This record gives sequence, structure tokens and C-alpha cells, in this order.
Amino acid sequence: MTLLDRVKHKEDSHRKNFSLLDVGILIQSLMGDSFRPIYTTKPEYAYLDVDLLLDGLTTKKAKEGMISPIKAMAELAMNPASNQDDVDGRANQKHKSHSDFENPSQELFIWSVLMIRQGMAKLFWAEGKDAIAAALVANSILKAMRSKTDDTEVVLKIQHDIDEWSELAVGVLSECYSTDEKKAQDLLVREQTNWGDTTCMLIAVKAENKVFISQTACQSLLNSIWMGKLAQDNSSWKLMLCVLCPPLALLLLNFQKKQVEKPNNQLQNQLYKLDNDKKDQDDKKPLRRQKSKLNRRRNSLRVGEEGKDQTKNDEQEQKKMLGVRERIYYFFNAPVIIFMNNVLSYLVFLGLFTYVLIFDFNPNVTTAEIILMIWVVTIFSEEVRQVATTASNSLAAKLQSYITDTWNIVDIITIVLFIIGMVLRFLPHSSTFEAARVFLALNFVSFFLRLLHIFSVHKELGPKLVMIGRMVQDLMYFLVILMVFVVSYAIASHSILFPNSPLRWYTIVDVIRKSYWNIYGELFLEEIEGSPDCTFDAALWLDGTHPRCPTDTGKIVVPILMGVYMLLANVLLLNLLIAMFSYTFTLIQDNTDKHWFFQRYSLIYEYYTRPVLCPPLIIFSHVYLLVKFLFSCCCCQQSTSNNDNEDDFRRKFKNERELVQWENVIADAFHQKTELKDFESMEYKVNDTNTLIKELTSRIDELQEQQLQLSLSDKVSQSHLTPITPVFSSGKSPYDLYHMMEMTHDSIKWIMNSLKEGKMASDTSVPPTFIDWEEQRLEGERKSKKKKKRKLEIKAGEERAKVREMLLRGINCHFRSRTSPYPGSLISRFPVPDDKVSWETEYLEYSPSAYTAQELELRPEWADIDIFQMTPQQREAAITSFNAVDGEKQVDRMSFLGEYVVQNGLPLNPKGRTGLQSRGLLGRWGPNHAGDPVVTRWKKNADGSKEMKEGKPVFEFVAVLRADNQMCALPGAILPPGAKPADHLQADFTDKAMGSLEGSSNEKVVRKKLNKIWKKGVKIYEGYADDPRNTDNAWIETTAISYHDEDGAAFSQCNLRAGERAELVTWLTGSHNVTLHGSHLYLVKLAAERLGAYF
Repeated sequence: MTLLDRVKHKEDSHRKNFSLLDVGILIQSLMGDSFRPIYTTKPEYAYLDVDLLLDGLTTKKAKEGMISPIKAMAELAMNPASNQDDVDGRANQKHKSHSDFENPSQELFIWSVLMIRQGMAKLFWAEGKDAIAAALVANSILKAMRSKTDDTEVVLKIQHDIDEWSELAVGVLSECYSTDEKKAQDLLVREQTNWGDTTCMLIAVKAENKVFISQTACQSLLNSIWMGKLAQDNSSWKLMLCVLCPPLALLLLNFQKKQVEKPNNQLQNQLYKLDNDKKDQDDKKPLRRQKSKLNRRRNSLRVGEEGKDQTKNDEQEQKKMLGVRERIYYFFNAPVIIFMNNVLSYLVFLGLFTYVLIFDFNPNVTTAEIILMIWVVTIFSEEVRQVATTASNSLAAKLQSYITDTWNIVDIITIVLFIIGMVLRFLPHSSTFEAARVFLALNFVSFFLRLLHIFSVHKELGPKLVMIGRMVQDLMYFLVILMVFVVSYAIASHSILFPNSPLRWYTIVDVIRKSYWNIYGELFLEEIEGSPDCTFDAALWLDGTHPRCPTDTGKIVVPILMGVYMLLANVLLLNLLIAMFSYTFTLIQDNTDKHWFFQRYSLIYEYYTRPVLCPPLIIFSHVYLLVKFLFSCCCCQQSTSNNDNEDDFRRKFKNERELVQWENVIADAFHQKTELKDFESMEYKVNDTNTLIKELTSRIDELQEQQLQLSLSDKVSQSHLTPITPVFSSGKSPYDLYHMMEMTHDSIKWIMNSLKEGKMASDTSVPPTFIDWEEQRLEGERKSKKKKKRKLEIKAGEERAKVREMLLRGINCHFRSRTSPYPGSLISRFPVPDDKVSWETEYLEYSPSAYTAQELELRPEWADIDIFQMTPQQREAAITSFNAVDGEKQVDRMSFLGEYVVQNGLPLNPKGRTGLQSRGLLGRWGPNHAGDPVVTRWKKNADGSKEMKEGKPVFEFVAVLRADNQMCALPGAILPPGAKPADHLQADFTDKAMGSLEGSSNEKVVRKKLNKIWKKGVKIYEGYADDPRNTDNAWIETTAISYHDEDGAAFSQCNLRAGERAELVTWLTGSHNVTLHGSHLYLVKLAAERLGAYF
């Protein structure tokens, strides 16, 4: 029986088909009681009569009266009607008019996950929304389903899928966090209306996804929640000092500035109708807006400088508005301060408990005992509050969620021991009073062990607690093995030493006591060998007057048994325990931080939800909460509104639509990057090759089978003929067979000639000769080779055409200018799809980071001043020569592409968005003019002739190996102000070429030949350079000049040397298969077209 069968039979056994409500109840049982699927919250799904839709049958569940508590709760949540008739009326109405699914990809995704169809689930995951939440839900559902089966193969498959969904969720979250930290943290706490009205963080915690919780984004969010409104840079000693003396918080502590949420532009949301569902890029069409071109550009070209200036002004105003009352409120409500107050309160409580046990525990109740009891009552009331405020709905689910925390179990044991001790303390018997002292002493130990929970917040002590917990588990298993040896030796030795012992409790304790303490070195030799005052008289040793003497056999046998026992217990088992501890330590050492991060969440959440007051004053907060709860129960409207209260773990955002679209863009970019990585992996290539080989093998088998069937059919059709089977000698060689065929051919030819002479054969029916057959065969092979060669030439031409098309497309969309990470850094660009590159296209989610290299901050001579942090007015005053030549510095800021846009004092890349703002590694704002020489010569064969390929000569060009990215490139350079490209390139290249001939006799001859080459240089390109260093506000434009050495004499007598930023220089063969830096391959292609060479 499947899981859905169990749910259906439990809910309504008379129904034939499954309903969406059954699916919702199943998902809720797998995900937890706090997860509310849309199938249980939306009436159009829950009241869908599947029997009526599929089979035309109606199900009257109201008359049968078989409605489960979960389903009744779901119906009550959907329809708070006053009676059952109203509910049934609403249900019948939904049966009559039901709509299609709002998000079909999500429904299909859930179905695929429940059916454990991973490939299909990943397909619908890529097509849907809320990528992080969907991956976490799949991870959680599969974890719950894994515990429902015992099939090892199914468990392994589910575990593989679980790990894959966890990697997808972590991958998308990491990409989001590297792009925008604030938005990534907002995604973690955003209430997911499509996924159970919960958050990504809570889904991961419920599923115990420790890998996800340990990510930097989650830990950064927890750090901010832990500090509350206090600044992160406040040290621990400052916080402790302010806890001891709260007024110092006004002087020592720094507070965060309150962020003012900007109101949403409703008009803009109405005008910009964005499509939430992800479609293929080929099917995407630009959205039409009812705004002018100027407004579109202004919205899409926003870089955020004015917002930063406004934010600074807002922070200054808020700093003035942050008064003493607000600072005190933020200080006491910070979870870290609540934690410290509770720690101090707990230490005082332990001190009071210590005083009562040691100095003031008498039959008469003292004031200290009364205070201690009140204190424990307040601690117990806090545990009750934690159970009541759990996110689960039913009491059973709340208790189950509560006891999953080990420290809560410790709290229960501690409180139970205290209650037992107090009950025994008030009984009017002296023996019970002593028993009460023992229970309270044990209770004090349990209270003291609760201090370990406080250590879990520490970065160094917290992971050690995880190791201790795992080692305690190993110790429990070890004790089971140890007790086998202890009990067996104890009974054997005692039966030999003291046979026929009386059956009493003391005997049982004495048997186990000696064998157990033997492990720690206590041998009890006096009892084994017998003391001088021992006796065999039963009356004397039974009343305890004298010890019992051991038997003579026991004195001999038991020491031998004890030696073997000590060897096994002390040497073998204890070393086994040490080995187990070492293995556990090594095994969890790498993952200890993940376990600690996960436990840290529980601690932070506990003190975030805990009242401000600490025990015993916390009782006032509990009374307030109880009164508030009773009042809300009387006023239903108030209770419903309270359910909508937001906190730092669950929030709703006004810009939720933009946040979801931003997540979808990041998820799509991550999905494409993952697919590309999979395609390039060796595993994928091997699997693809194996698949191709299997297909070819199966195709060959089919052809062989068809040929066999045809041969069998021919044999059947010719079965009436008597076959003549030629018999050949096994010893004949191929030459003999060839000779025999010639002789046969001559014989047949003689017979034909004889028939012609007798006029018994026609002259036209002359059979071909064997030599003719051979010539025809050779001619066919020649034609086949020509066809194959022609196909290869056509294929090579198609590849070159594709390369040309790819190069042109890359330059037009500046593909390399959008690659991540940015050179020389770990900065990731904001993902920019090809259809969003142009500034004319709306891209409201576009929020790129800004990056400027550290070397530019030193203000070198070849770089402009940093204007990015200035206001627009300051920028316009700092640089006034955009789209012109700077008269003072002779910096050419004109673009080959024409006039470019200057927005808020910053130039904008004329090719479009790059995913990164500021200058990066480039020195100039706007165009950075460069020059790239394409120096070529013909590639020669060994005999000195030109090497030809496809009828064209092959050429070589000079290339350098760049030191920054280890890629080959043309030996270009950024032009200094006022320099002409041709003059600068010739001078720079001549110095590098002549470096090896300086002072030699051939220097003048070579220099003269080089000058002739420079004079014949031809400009082949002048325009935008698709370079990884380009940004939104700075880009490279290059001038490429082709220099060709026709006879190769100029460079045959000199060796080129690399420049400062190159590791080596060499000659490369010109081809479309060469990988070069930036758009240099396109420049080499232009040089090849100029020379008419092969490329």
C-alpha cells in the first residue's frame, strides 16, 4: 500500500480516486505540522471532487460522517462557516466552477518529487519559481520518504536525490549571496505563500539540512538577528560591561541605523507587467511599456549613486532621531543581551541552590528554599511557554517538536527531579528527608550540566560539545559490550569463591561491584585470598561479624580468571574505546562546524523568542502573555491579526515581486552554469560516448538481424532448387584463388567465342572481364575518397562560418565582458542575459556590484580620479570632457561607436550592461583606447615553400602569453594620452624585437627591414574591444593594424622578447581553433582575410 493509499483510506475509504486534499495531507505529514500546503488551504483545490470529474460519481462525505481531524481542521481554516451546511454549500460551489492551476510547473514538480522522478523534477524546478524554496521542499519530502521504506536500492536512490537537491539549494543561495548579500538574506526569511506559508530557513531547519544552514548567507543572517539592533562591531567585553551596568550602553555601544523602506511605486508596477514564469530565451519577447523612451532609459540606467547619497542623509537624520528611550529599548531587546542576562540569572540561581544544599537545608522551610522553589516554578513556566509557542498546530506536534531538542529533555528531567525532591522533603519522615537531600543533590548536578548549553554559543567550545555528544553515543554502545565481560566474570568468580550464597540484594550488588571496579585497578585481593579473620561459619558471616572465607579452589582458579578478565577488559576493550573515540573525532572533525552552526540556530531562535525579563522576573512576562492570549481567544478578529505578526525569521516584503524575479534570474544563471559544467565534465563525455556506442551496437544488431531474415526468406523461396556448393581446398592461398578465377574467366571466354563462331550466341552479350571489374572497383574507391574529402572541406567551411558568426555575435553582445569572476578578483558580475544587454531593454532587477582595483586607489598618472563615490554634480565638475578630447591632459574620451550616454556624471558602456559598475582594472572612465598589432609571416615547409591548406597559404602571427590570465593574446597596449596608434605600436614592437640584437652588426639591417614593414601597415579594425576588463562605466576600444613580413627575412635574424605583463612571446599558426584573449581572434581573422590566407 502506497503512502497516498494510507491517507485516502484513513480520510475516506469509500472514495475511489485520490484527491488533492489527500496529497496536501500527505505533504503536510512529510514536511511537518507547521507546513501548510496549498491543497489544504485553497478551497478550489481541497473541494475538488475527483470522483465526479473522472468517473461521474458523487461522494457525499457529509452524510457518511467520516471526516478526519486533519481534514476538518483544513476545512475550518478554509471556510470559517457557522454550520456544516455552509461548508457543504461552499464545497458544492467549488465543484461546479473550478479553475486551472495557477502554477502548473509547481504542481508537476511536486508530483515528480513524490514519484521519485529526479530528471523530470529538475526540469520543472528549472521552469518554476522560488528555486531555493522548491529545492529545500524536495529535500525535506525525500528525507521523510526515505524513512518510510526499507528497500536498500530505493533508499540509495533517494539519498542521491536528497544530496542533489541540497547542492542545488546551496548553489543558488551562494550565487545570490555573492551578487547581493541583503537580498539573499531577505530570500531566507521571505514568507513563501506557494510553499506552506513558511520560509526557506525554517524548511531547512525542519529537515535538519545542516549544509544549508552552515552557509555564509544563513550565518550572516543569524549574526544580525543575534545582535538585534546593536552594531556587529561591539566587542564582548563591552556587552558584558553594559549588562552589569545598563546606563553604559548609551556611551559604549554602537547601534544600527534603522532602514527606511521606500514606498512602492504603484504606477510603475502597473506599467511594467513582468512575466514571472521563466521561458526559453528564443521565445522571449520584449515587454511593451506605455512610457517614453527617455523614462525607460532613466529607469534602466539607474546606477544607485543618488540613492547612496540619500541613504547617507537618511542615516544622519536617523542618528539624531535615535533617542535615549529607543537605545535602551533596542539594548534590552537584543537576543545577545537577553542571553547574557539569563546566564547571569542562572549563575545566581546555581549559587542559591548551592547555599541551600550545603548550608541551609533543614526540616524547617527557610526563605532561601521558598525563593528557590519560586525560581524553579518560573523556569518551568518558561518551558511551558516554549511548548505553547511552537509553530505546530496540534498539541501532539508541539510536544514532539519540543522533545526533539536534547536540552529540552534535560530540562524535563531536571524539573522532575526537583519536584520529587520537594515532595520527599515535605513528607513527615526522617528517611524521606534524607532521600530528598539525595534527589536535590542529583538535581543540582543536572542543573549544573545545563551550563553546557550556554557554551554552545562560543565558536571554540560549541563544536567540542558536538564531539562530546557523539562520543557519549559511542560510549553507550561500548558499555553494552563491556557488560558482557563484566557480568560473565562477576558471576563465574563469585560462584567459585563463595558458592551457595544467600539470595538477597546485597549479594547481587556485591557480585557486580567487584568485577566493575576491577577495571579501574581495584583487585580485592584480600577477598580472593582470604583475610586472617575470615570464617566458614555461616552464622557468623551472615550477620556480618566476620568476612566469609573463599574456597580453596577459588584461591587458585579466580586469580587466573581475573588475569584473563583484566587483559580483555583493561587492555583490549579500553583500547577499543579509545580507538572508537579517535575514529569519531576524525570522522566528524570536518563536519563539526556544520553541526555547531545548526545547533546555534536553535539557541538564537530560543533567545530571540524568549521574553526580555529573566527568571524569576520572567513570571511577569508570562502573566502578560497569558492575559493577552485569553483576550485574543475572546476576540476572534484579534487572534487572526496576531497570526500575521512578522519577525526577523518570517517576513513579507513590499517589493516581493521584484525579489522573486531577481531570484529567478540568479537561479537561471546558476542552472545554465551547472549545465555547461556538466557538459564539459569528463564523466558526461564518457557517458555520452557510451550511449553513442550502445546506439550504434543496437543498430548493427538490427541490421544483422534484418540481413539474416532476408537470407532465410531467399533460401525458402529457392528451396525447390538443388544448391551447388563450391568446395575449396583449405590450403589454397589468395593468389591461387585469384589464378583459378583467371583460368575460369579464360575458359568461359573460349566457350563464348566458340558459341559465337557457331552462331549460337549474340555479339552484344559479352560479359565483363575480371580486369574490368578491378578497374571499376578502383574507380569507385577514388570517387568515394573525393566525396569524403569534399564533405570534410564543406564541414570545415561550416565550422569556420560558425566561428565567424560566433565572433561577431560575441562582439555585438560583448559576451566576454560579462564573464565572472572579474579578472584579478573574486567579484561576480550580476547575471545579464543576452536579451537584457541593451540599455534600451527594461531590466528592473539589474543591481550590479561596484569594483575598483586597489592599484587605481593609489592615483597613478595613467588613471583618472575616482568619481564613483561622488555626487553627480561633483562628477560633472571633476571630468567635463566626456565625448571629447581632454584639452589639459590630452586624454581622448571620444568613442569609435559615436556619442555615448553620460548618466548622473558616469559614462555608460555603449554596448550595454556588463554586470559590474565602476572602472575595475581600467584607468580611464569611458573609452580606454588601445592598439593591437597583428604581425604575420608565411609558414614555410622544410624545403622553404609556403605551407598550403585547402588551397590557401598558412600564416603565423606573433602572440604573447599574458601573466594575468595565462591566455595567448596579441602584443597590444593601452595608448598613452596624445599618442597615435601606429607610431606607438611600431616603436614599442621595434624595441622588443631589437632587444636581442642590440650592439650587433645586423642591427641596422634588421631595423631597416622592420621600417619597411611598418610603412606597409594596414588598419583592419577600429572599434569596441570585447574584453573581460570592461565594466558599465569603463571599456576598451582598440585600433588593430596588420603588419606582414612577406619573405620572413625581417624576423628570421631576431628573437622577440616579452613585455612586463607577458611571460613569453612566440609565433602561432593562424587558425579558427586558436583560443585567444578577448576579441583578438576576430582581429586575427580580419588579418587572414586581408592576406587571403587559410583561417
